[in-house]
Amino acid sequence: MSNTKSSAPSKIYIARLLGLDVFDPFGDRLGRLRDVVVLKRGFGAAMAAGSRPTKGNEPVVVGIIIEVLGKKRVFMPMTRVRSIEASQIISTGLVNLRRFEQRNSEVLVVGELFDRRVRLLDGSGDAVIEDVAIEQRRNGDWGITELFVSRTVKSSSGWRRRSKETLVVDWDETILSTDLEPQEATTFVANHENARAADLADAIHEMSDKRMLEIAHELQDERLADVLQELPEEDQVQILSHLDDERAAQVLEEMEPDDAADLLIELPDAQREKLLELMEPDEAEDVRRLLEYDEGTAGSLMNPVPIILSPSRRWRRRWRIFGLRRSPGNGRGGAGGASPAGNPHGQVPGDGAHAAAAAGAAERVDWAHPRHGH
Repeated sequence: MSNTKSSAPSKIYIARLLGLDVFDPFGDRLGRLRDVVVLKRGFGAAMAAGSRPTKGNEPVVVGIIIEVLGKKRVFMPMTRVRSIEASQIISTGLVNLRRFEQRNSEVLVVGELFDRRVRLLDGSGDAVIEDVAIEQRRNGDWGITELFVSRTVKSSSGWRRRSKETLVVDWDETILSTDLEPQEATTFVANHENARAADLADAIHEMSDKRMLEIAHELQDERLADVLQELPEEDQVQILSHLDDERAAQVLEEMEPDDAADLLIELPDAQREKLLELMEPDEAEDVRRLLEYDEGTAGSLMNPVPIILSPSRRWRRRWRIFGLRRSPGNGRGGAGGASPAGNPHGQVPGDGAHAAAAAGAAERVDWAHPRHGH
Protein backbone atom coordinates (compact mmCIF):
# COMPACT_ATOMS: atom_id res chain seq x y z
CA MET A 1 0.00 0.00 0.00
CA SER A 2 1.97 2.91 -1.26
CA ASN A 3 1.66 6.40 0.15
CA THR A 4 1.53 8.13 -3.24
CA LYS A 5 -1.10 10.32 -4.84
CA SER A 6 -1.43 8.10 -7.87
CA SER A 7 -2.27 4.95 -5.94
CA ALA A 8 -5.81 3.65 -5.48
CA PRO A 9 -7.42 4.15 -2.07
CA SER A 10 -6.33 1.48 0.42
CA LYS A 11 -7.59 0.48 3.84
CA ILE A 12 -5.94 -1.22 6.79
CA TYR A 13 -6.85 -1.92 10.41
CA ILE A 14 -4.57 -0.50 13.08
CA ALA A 15 -4.48 -3.61 15.30
CA ARG A 16 -2.75 -5.48 12.46
CA LEU A 17 0.00 -2.86 12.33
CA LEU A 18 1.01 -2.99 16.00
CA GLY A 19 4.55 -4.26 16.45
CA LEU A 20 5.42 -4.08 12.75
CA ASP A 21 9.02 -3.16 11.97
CA VAL A 22 9.66 0.22 10.35
CA PHE A 23 12.50 0.30 7.81
CA ASP A 24 14.32 2.91 5.79
CA PRO A 25 14.58 2.54 1.98
CA PHE A 26 17.83 0.56 2.33
CA GLY A 27 16.31 -2.10 4.57
CA ASP A 28 17.78 -0.89 7.86
CA ARG A 29 15.38 -1.30 10.77
CA LEU A 30 14.45 1.96 12.51
CA GLY A 31 12.03 0.68 15.15
CA ARG A 32 8.57 -0.77 15.72
CA LEU A 33 5.16 0.79 15.36
CA ARG A 34 3.39 1.30 18.69
CA ASP A 35 0.53 3.69 17.92
CA VAL A 36 -1.08 5.97 15.34
CA VAL A 37 -1.77 9.69 15.86
CA VAL A 38 -4.89 11.40 14.48
CA LEU A 39 -6.27 14.90 14.79
CA LYS A 40 -9.37 15.48 16.87
CA ARG A 41 -11.19 16.94 13.90
CA GLY A 42 -14.30 14.86 13.47
CA PHE A 43 -15.00 14.10 17.14
CA GLY A 44 -14.45 17.38 18.92
CA ALA A 45 -16.85 19.66 20.77
CA ALA A 46 -19.57 19.34 18.13
CA MET A 47 -19.76 15.57 18.50
CA ALA A 48 -19.65 15.84 22.29
CA ALA A 49 -22.74 18.00 21.99
CA GLY A 50 -24.49 15.24 20.04
CA SER A 51 -24.41 16.55 16.48
CA ARG A 52 -24.21 14.10 13.59
CA PRO A 53 -20.77 13.71 11.95
CA THR A 54 -20.52 14.55 8.27
CA LYS A 55 -19.02 12.56 5.42
CA GLY A 56 -15.56 13.75 4.46
CA ASN A 57 -14.87 15.17 7.91
CA GLU A 58 -13.22 12.02 9.30
CA PRO A 59 -10.18 12.37 11.60
CA VAL A 60 -6.93 12.75 9.66
CA VAL A 61 -3.92 10.56 10.44
CA VAL A 62 -0.91 12.82 10.98
CA GLY A 63 1.73 10.27 11.92
CA ILE A 64 2.80 7.09 13.66
CA ILE A 65 4.58 6.42 16.95
CA ILE A 66 7.59 4.16 16.62
CA GLU A 67 9.79 2.73 19.34
CA VAL A 68 13.45 3.20 18.49
CA LEU A 69 16.63 1.96 20.14
CA GLY A 70 16.63 2.70 23.86
CA LYS A 71 12.85 2.14 24.13
CA LYS A 72 12.22 5.75 23.21
CA ARG A 73 8.92 6.53 21.48
CA VAL A 74 9.24 9.08 18.71
CA PHE A 75 6.88 10.62 16.17
CA MET A 76 7.12 10.04 12.43
CA PRO A 77 4.85 12.17 10.19
CA MET A 78 2.82 10.33 7.56
CA THR A 79 4.62 12.39 4.92
CA ARG A 80 7.70 10.28 5.74
CA VAL A 81 5.87 6.95 5.41
CA ARG A 82 6.33 5.55 1.91
CA SER A 83 4.33 2.34 2.18
CA ILE A 84 2.41 0.23 4.68
CA GLU A 85 2.41 -3.49 4.02
CA ALA A 86 1.21 -6.56 5.90
CA SER A 87 4.66 -7.34 7.30
CA GLN A 88 6.53 -4.04 7.33
CA ILE A 89 6.40 -0.27 7.02
CA ILE A 90 8.81 1.57 4.72
CA SER A 91 9.76 5.17 5.51
CA THR A 92 12.02 7.79 3.95
CA GLY A 93 14.54 7.03 6.68
CA LEU A 94 14.43 10.49 8.24
CA VAL A 95 13.59 10.25 11.97
CA ASN A 96 13.43 12.94 14.64
CA LEU A 97 14.72 11.23 17.80
CA ARG A 98 13.07 13.68 20.17
CA ARG A 99 10.67 11.87 22.50
CA PHE A 100 7.05 12.12 21.43
CA GLU A 101 4.91 14.60 23.35
CA GLN A 102 1.21 14.52 22.62
CA ARG A 103 -0.52 17.81 21.78
CA ASN A 104 -4.04 18.75 22.86
CA SER A 105 -5.27 18.48 19.27
CA GLU A 106 -4.03 14.90 18.89
CA VAL A 107 -5.50 11.52 19.82
CA LEU A 108 -3.71 8.15 20.08
CA VAL A 109 -5.70 5.47 18.28
CA VAL A 110 -4.49 2.51 20.34
CA GLY A 111 -4.13 4.33 23.63
CA GLU A 112 -7.34 6.38 23.54
CA LEU A 113 -9.76 5.13 20.86
CA PHE A 114 -9.56 1.40 21.46
CA ASP A 115 -12.21 0.42 24.07
CA ARG A 116 -14.00 3.75 23.60
CA ARG A 117 -17.80 3.63 23.68
CA VAL A 118 -19.76 4.88 20.68
CA ARG A 119 -23.45 5.45 20.05
CA LEU A 120 -24.74 3.98 16.79
CA LEU A 121 -26.85 6.46 14.85
CA ASP A 122 -29.17 3.75 13.52
CA GLY A 123 -30.74 3.67 16.97
CA SER A 124 -29.58 0.14 17.83
CA GLY A 125 -27.69 1.25 20.94
CA ASP A 126 -24.08 1.54 22.08
CA ALA A 127 -20.94 -0.42 21.16
CA VAL A 128 -17.24 -0.52 22.07
CA ILE A 129 -14.41 0.10 19.61
CA GLU A 130 -12.08 -2.88 19.16
CA ASP A 131 -10.24 -1.75 16.05
CA VAL A 132 -10.00 1.25 13.73
CA ALA A 133 -9.57 1.25 9.96
CA ILE A 134 -7.62 3.99 8.20
CA GLU A 135 -7.91 4.58 4.49
CA GLN A 136 -5.67 6.40 2.08
CA ARG A 137 -7.44 8.97 -0.04
CA ARG A 138 -6.59 9.88 -3.59
CA ASN A 139 -4.69 12.96 -2.45
CA GLY A 140 -2.34 10.74 -0.39
CA ASP A 141 -3.74 11.62 3.05
CA TRP A 142 -4.84 8.92 5.48
CA GLY A 143 -7.99 9.15 7.58
CA ILE A 144 -10.24 7.06 9.82
CA THR A 145 -13.11 5.59 7.80
CA GLU A 146 -14.44 2.53 9.66
CA LEU A 147 -14.73 1.14 13.17
CA PHE A 148 -14.75 -2.50 14.21
CA VAL A 149 -17.04 -2.54 17.26
CA SER A 150 -18.62 -5.06 19.59
CA ARG A 151 -21.69 -5.07 21.77
CA THR A 152 -23.55 -7.44 24.04
CA VAL A 153 -26.96 -8.58 22.84
CA LYS A 154 -29.62 -10.80 24.35
CA SER A 155 -29.56 -14.34 23.06
CA SER A 156 -32.60 -15.54 21.15
CA SER A 157 -32.63 -18.70 23.29
CA GLY A 158 -33.56 -16.81 26.43
CA TRP A 159 -33.42 -13.39 28.02
CA ARG A 160 -30.95 -14.51 30.70
CA ARG A 161 -28.23 -15.41 28.17
CA ARG A 162 -26.20 -12.76 26.39
CA SER A 163 -23.81 -13.02 23.47
CA LYS A 164 -21.19 -10.78 21.92
CA GLU A 165 -21.91 -9.30 18.52
CA THR A 166 -19.27 -7.65 16.32
CA LEU A 167 -19.85 -5.40 13.35
CA VAL A 168 -18.13 -2.88 11.12
CA VAL A 169 -19.61 0.61 10.92
CA ASP A 170 -18.62 3.76 9.09
CA TRP A 171 -17.10 6.52 11.18
CA ASP A 172 -19.90 8.93 10.26
CA GLU A 173 -22.51 6.44 11.54
CA THR A 174 -21.38 6.80 15.16
CA ILE A 175 -21.00 9.38 17.89
CA LEU A 176 -17.97 9.00 20.13
CA SER A 177 -18.21 9.22 23.91
CA THR A 178 -16.51 12.15 25.60
CA ASP A 179 -13.08 12.00 27.22
CA LEU A 180 -14.67 12.25 30.68
CA GLU A 181 -16.79 9.11 30.42
CA PRO A 182 -15.45 5.82 31.81
CA GLN A 183 -13.59 3.72 29.26
CA GLU A 184 -12.81 0.03 29.19
CA ALA A 185 -9.28 -1.30 28.65
CA THR A 186 -9.95 -4.88 27.52
CA THR A 187 -8.81 -4.40 23.92
CA PHE A 188 -5.76 -2.39 24.87
CA VAL A 189 -4.59 -5.03 27.36
CA ALA A 190 -5.22 -7.83 24.86
CA ASN A 191 -3.16 -6.04 22.19
CA HIS A 192 -0.27 -5.72 24.67
CA GLU A 193 -0.55 -9.22 26.11
CA ASN A 194 2.87 -10.27 24.81
CA ALA A 195 4.57 -6.93 25.40
CA ARG A 196 7.33 -6.73 27.96
CA ALA A 197 6.45 -5.07 31.23
CA ALA A 198 8.89 -2.23 30.54
CA ASP A 199 7.29 -1.56 27.14
CA LEU A 200 3.78 -1.54 28.59
CA ALA A 201 4.95 0.78 31.37
CA ASP A 202 6.38 3.19 28.80
CA ALA A 203 3.08 3.16 26.91
CA ILE A 204 0.81 3.97 29.84
CA HIS A 205 3.26 6.48 31.34
CA GLU A 206 2.63 8.74 28.34
CA MET A 207 -1.16 8.59 28.80
CA SER A 208 -3.51 10.72 30.83
CA ASP A 209 -3.96 9.83 34.50
CA LYS A 210 -7.52 8.66 33.83
CA ARG A 211 -6.48 6.28 31.06
CA MET A 212 -3.48 4.98 33.01
CA LEU A 213 -5.70 4.05 35.96
CA GLU A 214 -8.27 2.37 33.70
CA ILE A 215 -5.59 0.15 32.19
CA ALA A 216 -4.08 -0.62 35.61
CA HIS A 217 -7.46 -1.83 36.88
CA GLU A 218 -7.76 -4.18 33.87
CA LEU A 219 -4.36 -5.86 34.38
CA GLN A 220 -3.99 -9.07 36.37
CA ASP A 221 -2.20 -8.75 39.74
CA GLU A 222 1.07 -10.34 38.62
CA ARG A 223 1.15 -8.35 35.39
CA LEU A 224 0.36 -5.11 37.19
CA ALA A 225 3.14 -5.80 39.73
CA ASP A 226 5.66 -6.24 36.91
CA VAL A 227 4.50 -3.01 35.25
CA LEU A 228 4.57 -1.03 38.50
CA GLN A 229 8.21 -1.95 39.02
CA GLU A 230 9.01 -0.27 35.69
CA LEU A 231 7.09 2.96 36.33
CA PRO A 232 8.30 6.18 38.01
CA GLU A 233 7.50 6.47 41.70
CA GLU A 234 4.78 9.08 41.23
CA ASP A 235 2.90 6.77 38.84
CA GLN A 236 3.35 3.82 41.21
CA VAL A 237 1.88 5.74 44.13
CA GLN A 238 -1.03 7.06 42.09
CA ILE A 239 -2.00 3.62 40.79
CA LEU A 240 -1.64 1.85 44.13
CA SER A 241 -3.64 4.57 45.91
CA HIS A 242 -6.56 4.11 43.50
CA LEU A 243 -6.78 0.34 44.02
CA ASP A 244 -8.94 -1.04 46.80
CA ASP A 245 -6.85 -2.04 49.80
CA GLU A 246 -7.18 -5.81 49.36
CA ARG A 247 -6.10 -5.73 45.74
CA ALA A 248 -3.28 -3.29 46.49
CA ALA A 249 -1.96 -5.75 49.08
CA GLN A 250 -2.15 -8.62 46.59
CA VAL A 251 -0.21 -6.61 44.01
CA LEU A 252 2.46 -5.79 46.58
CA GLU A 253 2.82 -9.51 47.32
CA GLU A 254 3.58 -10.11 43.64
CA MET A 255 6.34 -7.49 43.61
CA GLU A 256 9.96 -8.03 44.59
CA PRO A 257 10.29 -7.23 48.32
CA ASP A 258 12.74 -4.38 47.75
CA ASP A 259 10.49 -2.79 45.10
CA ALA A 260 7.46 -3.16 47.36
CA ALA A 261 9.39 -1.51 50.21
CA ASP A 262 10.42 1.38 47.97
CA LEU A 263 6.79 1.92 47.00
CA LEU A 264 5.38 1.63 50.52
CA ILE A 265 7.85 4.14 51.93
CA GLU A 266 6.22 6.77 49.68
CA LEU A 267 2.79 6.21 51.25
CA PRO A 268 1.41 7.78 54.45
CA ASP A 269 2.21 5.77 57.58
CA ALA A 270 -1.40 4.73 58.20
CA GLN A 271 -1.92 3.48 54.65
CA ARG A 272 1.43 1.68 54.65
CA GLU A 273 0.66 -0.18 57.86
CA LYS A 274 -2.83 -1.10 56.67
CA LEU A 275 -1.48 -2.65 53.47
CA LEU A 276 1.20 -4.55 55.37
CA GLU A 277 -1.47 -6.00 57.65
CA LEU A 278 -3.45 -7.19 54.62
CA MET A 279 -0.45 -8.88 53.03
CA GLU A 280 0.45 -12.50 53.69
CA PRO A 281 2.58 -12.63 56.88
CA ASP A 282 5.63 -14.15 55.17
CA GLU A 283 5.56 -11.59 52.36
CA ALA A 284 5.00 -8.70 54.78
CA GLU A 285 7.86 -9.84 57.01
CA ASP A 286 10.42 -9.48 54.22
CA VAL A 287 9.12 -6.02 53.35
CA ARG A 288 9.06 -4.88 56.99
CA ARG A 289 12.67 -5.97 57.40
CA LEU A 290 13.72 -3.79 54.46
CA LEU A 291 11.69 -0.84 55.75
CA GLU A 292 13.77 -0.83 58.93
CA TYR A 293 16.78 0.47 57.00
CA ASP A 294 17.14 4.15 56.21
CA GLU A 295 16.72 5.09 52.57
CA GLY A 296 19.99 5.16 50.67
CA THR A 297 21.80 2.74 53.02
CA ALA A 298 23.17 -0.63 51.95
CA GLY A 299 20.44 -2.42 53.87
CA SER A 300 17.69 -0.67 51.93
CA LEU A 301 19.24 -1.91 48.68
CA MET A 302 19.25 -5.56 49.70
CA ASN A 303 16.94 -8.28 48.47
CA PRO A 304 16.07 -10.92 51.10
CA VAL A 305 15.63 -13.66 48.51
CA PRO A 306 18.54 -16.14 48.85
CA ILE A 307 20.69 -17.19 45.92
CA ILE A 308 20.54 -20.95 45.35
CA LEU A 309 23.26 -22.54 43.23
CA SER A 310 23.43 -25.98 41.72
CA PRO A 311 25.77 -28.37 43.62
CA SER A 312 27.32 -29.42 40.30
CA ARG A 313 29.16 -26.14 39.87
CA ARG A 314 32.76 -25.80 40.93
CA TRP A 315 33.29 -23.76 44.10
CA ARG A 316 35.45 -21.20 42.29
CA ARG A 317 32.48 -20.29 40.09
CA ARG A 318 30.30 -20.00 43.16
CA TRP A 319 32.54 -17.47 44.82
CA ARG A 320 33.04 -15.56 41.58
CA ILE A 321 29.27 -15.06 41.31
CA PHE A 322 29.27 -13.48 44.74
CA GLY A 323 31.99 -11.01 43.73
CA LEU A 324 34.90 -12.80 45.42
CA ARG A 325 38.48 -12.39 44.30
CA ARG A 326 41.70 -14.31 44.84
CA SER A 327 44.51 -12.70 46.71
CA PRO A 328 48.02 -12.91 45.30
CA GLY A 329 50.04 -15.86 46.47
CA ASN A 330 50.57 -19.43 45.49
CA GLY A 331 47.27 -19.56 43.58
CA ARG A 332 45.82 -22.14 45.99
CA GLY A 333 44.16 -19.76 48.44
CA GLY A 334 45.17 -20.88 51.90
CA ALA A 335 44.90 -18.38 54.72
CA GLY A 336 44.47 -15.41 52.42
CA GLY A 337 43.03 -17.31 49.47
CA ALA A 338 39.96 -15.37 48.37
CA SER A 339 37.86 -12.68 49.97
CA PRO A 340 34.54 -11.02 49.14
CA ALA A 341 34.91 -7.65 47.43
CA GLY A 342 34.82 -4.97 50.07
CA ASN A 343 35.35 -7.48 52.88
CA PRO A 344 39.06 -7.96 53.67
CA HIS A 345 38.24 -10.35 56.50
CA GLY A 346 36.42 -12.95 54.40
CA GLN A 347 38.38 -16.15 53.71
CA VAL A 348 37.76 -19.19 51.56
CA PRO A 349 39.58 -22.52 51.77
CA GLY A 350 41.92 -23.44 48.94
CA ASP A 351 41.67 -26.24 46.39
CA GLY A 352 41.68 -29.92 47.04
CA ALA A 353 40.06 -31.22 50.19
CA HIS A 354 38.89 -27.74 51.20
CA ALA A 355 36.90 -27.16 48.00
CA ALA A 356 34.00 -29.37 49.10
CA ALA A 357 33.79 -27.58 52.43
CA ALA A 358 33.70 -24.21 50.69
CA ALA A 359 31.00 -25.39 48.30
CA GLY A 360 28.87 -26.68 51.15
CA ALA A 361 29.24 -23.45 53.05
CA ALA A 362 28.17 -21.49 50.00
CA GLU A 363 25.01 -23.60 49.77
CA ARG A 364 24.05 -22.90 53.38
CA VAL A 365 24.63 -19.15 53.43
CA ASP A 366 21.50 -17.00 53.03
CA TRP A 367 23.08 -14.37 50.82
CA ALA A 368 21.46 -10.95 50.66
CA HIS A 369 22.52 -9.25 47.48
CA PRO A 370 22.00 -5.79 46.00
CA ARG A 371 18.79 -5.48 44.01
CA HIS A 372 20.63 -4.44 40.88
CA GLY A 373 22.66 -7.61 40.97
CA HIS A 374 19.88 -10.08 40.13
